[in-house]
Amino acid sequence: MSLDPATGEPVGEGRRLTISATDDIQPRFSPDGKRLAFTVRNLNRQLWALGRNPETGLATGDARVITEHGQLNYYPGASPDGMLLAWTSQNAGQGAIYYKLGLAGPERKLTREWDRSTREIGAAIAPDGEQVAFSSTSSGTYRLWRMPALDSVALQLTDGDRAGVDVQPAWSPDGKTLAFYSNRAGNWDIWTVDAITGGEPTPLIDWPSNELYAAYSPDGRHLAFVSTKTGDEDIYRYDLRSKESTPFVTHEATEGPGSWSPDGRWFYFTSNREGTFAIWRMPGDGGEPERFSRGALDMPEAALFTKFAVTQKDIIAPIEARRGDVYILDNLE
Repeated sequence: MSLDPATGEPVGEGRRLTISATDDIQPRFSPDGKRLAFTVRNLNRQLWALGRNPETGLATGDARVITEHGQLNYYPGASPDGMLLAWTSQNAGQGAIYYKLGLAGPERKLTREWDRSTREIGAAIAPDGEQVAFSSTSSGTYRLWRMPALDSVALQLTDGDRAGVDVQPAWSPDGKTLAFYSNRAGNWDIWTVDAITGGEPTPLIDWPSNELYAAYSPDGRHLAFVSTKTGDEDIYRYDLRSKESTPFVTHEATEGPGSWSPDGRWFYFTSNREGTFAIWRMPGDGGEPERFSRGALDMPEAALFTKFAVTQKDIIAPIEARRGDVYILDNLE
């Protein structure tokens, strides 16, 4: 875009310089303004599984890739036994929910009645191991939907004329409630809605800060969530009986989404407290964190806020491979 030399204001329309399926980023002009250097970046994010020891809560064995469809795969949800896995797969600009039965099973698209303009994100598996909740733009903006069973018809749970979006549902252990975060009231807050009938959501955590990524404890007593209440990203724990929230994981580093193991013995979360984003674990009722693995499943910055899933035997997380080259456009005049 040209600028007026006197005022620095834009003049005329912008001109497209590159046409590609890659991310073209970080442009830099040469001193004479006749050349433009920029980075051409390709991202490939697949889901990986890494075994975990239920006794120690730490990693076992080698990580193994479990997806192959699409260039970007993220937001995994899994049944406790790991027999049903659902996630967002993005290919050619469209994000859709895919699923597989067993980590080695074939990949299938969950919904089939919507066109390519619909976007779907954030799958969550019900405690019964059969239903899937997710967010979809089928009705215009991101709202919560539920699939009563695989290969069935999706049912819309949240609606309304309010602005904002409803994303990242989490099932209560009894399968009756979905917790999610939404900006329908302004900033991001934690809300709940009836998991079966839907209807008007109820705000659960309504602070002036942003609250994200709800996760129920297996015993149904607590709900963990990420909060910017102190200015940093920390994890708080809401007591569903006393209706009180207390700090759960706090550190000067950035903490990301968390999840309990199916037996409630361990709580896992992401953090960059050692300089690189990785998955950590601590006792389910609180305690001293320890890094889940060394090397395997360490998450780069762009993947920190794409949640992971914990099953009885594995942790499933998105691992992002980045490739890039520097290109130069000549003769910009």
